[in-house]
Amino acid sequence: DRSFPDAGYNLALGYHYIGNRSKADETLDATAGRDPKPARVEFRRGTMHELRKEFELAMARYRRATELDPLWPEPHFRLALRLEQRGDLDE
Repeated sequence: DRSFPDAGYNLALGYHYIGNRSKADETLDATAGRDPKPARVEFRRGTMHELRKEFELAMARYRRATELDPLWPEPHFRLALRLEQRGDLDE
């Protein structure tokens, strides 16, 4: 349902937490296809990468989200946290 994409994202997170990576990815892909906000799609994919400790992939998704919606603060914040944690304070 396009009006409740967060439900699909939450389901994908649930699959992640029980260790079913393939089902988490499948659910995330299906939900992303119904989400009308591309920045949110990129942000949620970044969050999933971050949970998997795929930090470079997460940062790429957060950067893309900031490009798609420069006024949305959350991806900027998450990107800044990742940069700080790796010691890259110049970006």
